[in-house]
Amino acid sequence: MNILMIGMYPPNIGGVATHIYYLKKELEKEHNVYVLNYGSSKEKNVFSTYAPKKFRGFSFLLSGMGKIIGIIKKYDIDIIHSHYILPPGLLGLFGKGITGKKLVISAHGSDVNIMMKRRYGGYVCGYVLKKSDYLIANSKSVGKKLEKYNRTEIIYNGVDLDRFYPKNYKREGVTYIGALTKEKSVETLLKAWKNAWIVGDGPERKNLEKIGGIYFGYRKDVEEILNKSRVLVLPSKKEGFGVVLLEAMACGTPVIARDIPGVNEIVKNNYNGLLFKEDSELKHLIEKILEDEDLREKIIQNGLETVKNFTWKNTAEKVLKVYERVLEDSKRI
Repeated sequence: MNILMIGMYPPNIGGVATHIYYLKKELEKEHNVYVLNYGSSKEKNVFSTYAPKKFRGFSFLLSGMGKIIGIIKKYDIDIIHSHYILPPGLLGLFGKGITGKKLVISAHGSDVNIMMKRRYGGYVCGYVLKKSDYLIANSKSVGKKLEKYNRTEIIYNGVDLDRFYPKNYKREGVTYIGALTKEKSVETLLKAWKNAWIVGDGPERKNLEKIGGIYFGYRKDVEEILNKSRVLVLPSKKEGFGVVLLEAMACGTPVIARDIPGVNEIVKNNYNGLLFKEDSELKHLIEKILEDEDLREKIIQNGLETVKNFTWKNTAEKVLKVYERVLEDSKRI
């Protein structure tokens, strides 16, 4: 099968780029996988676009329109898989409209939780979702919001257990890893733990620095940081899935997270992590996990068991079944 994926890919960083990287890695063991990437890449079968910081999405869309038809025809693409509704989904829909190829769209959380709530963004997203052939959601909570538009499959993200595993390091940090945006509510952690390690960057960084924190910026060695952390805290108010929770569990790092849809599909309170509803609860939970050795050990061990069910191989196998279903359906028409 010849597969074209559209969306963020390394050297871009973030959840979508990581997802496409590992999905491509697994699928190309038996199939040909091509990627139309945001910006430049020197990797084989990964095609670059013009996507400057200013007007990045619009520039990517225009640049991608100039390339996608040629890629589909040259490499005899069987199916298009867009990761994120806008603009990758819209670009995929353009490719489908011109070539007649089938389109699968993966929603990754913020596109559904944030973008679809915007006036015009919601309208365009809805149109793209209805015109696709199949949808993939990375959590049940995201899936519920998609199923009214089209057929939807719930397929969880995976975690690279060859990269994320426990190491014998001295553990010191109370850590957050992720984008520094309002939805992530990092200030909740900083108000509870002023010297928290903050790994990531984003528009809220200057405001957050006024509260406290030790800032690392974007890092490629997050597995090392997780192994040097005493606990990972994810205080997000909106989250599609929260793959960093799985990465922490795989490193033997206990997790504390806000009890919200998506997150509570992974973290089970007092089993493989701790959940909080109110900001005022967080400081007590951090102190609890640092001081209660029996609880800490129970959560670590259960976390290590949990991640065994979240492999990229399993994710890729489920995605491939969606492709096969879509292509089989097209033969019946």
